[in-house]
Amino acid sequence: MANLLKVVFLGLAGFGLLVFFTAEKPKQIIANDNVVNIVKYNSLPKEFELVGKDGKIKKNLYLNRIKKLL
Repeated sequence: MANLLKVVFLGLAGFGLLVFFTAEKPKQIIANDNVVNIVKYNSLPKEFELVGKDGKIKKNLYLNRIKKLL
């Protein structure tokens, strides 16, 4: 029984090392300006619909509340 556990453990360790040493190196990801600056205030919609609230909320009212909280 002990020999079987040794074989299983060494087999798993060997397989893990084989995968580790033969795996490709990850590629370097370079962020574009487009990716970094996707969300801007101008790109937000003019009105929001919130769940549980009737009607729509204007962007200026919502952003002013956020500025007060900050």
